Amino acid sequence: MTTEELHLLEDMSKAGATPKVILATLHRRNSESLLVAPDIYNARKKIRTQELNGRTPIEALLDEFEVNGVRHALKVNEEGHISHLFFAFLAAVELLQEFPGVLLMDSTYKTNR
Repeated sequence: MTTEELHLLEDMSKAGATPKVILATLHRRNSESLLVAPDIYNARKKIRTQELNGRTPIEALLDEFEVNGVRHALKVNEEGHISHLFFAFLAAVELLQEFPGVLLMDSTYKTNR
């Protein structure tokens, strides 16, 4: 995989493109490319491992919260696992402070699964 292909793969992955779409785009740009789907999956895994830098995904998330000033709180169970996680972006906290009589929370993510 060329450096250009790797950069495109990384950008498209961050944008939410599926491996199938990434592969099709790479083949459109270079019809002689020998890349196959497992190459895309392996490259994405390598990129993710580098981004995590030895941390678990939840550790990386909490670090991002700290860096970006996202207010958060968590509850840990007896085994030391996170059982509850609350986070709010600074703009949302400021709105809540300005309008304390109105609070809307959406906690329906994947509730139908």
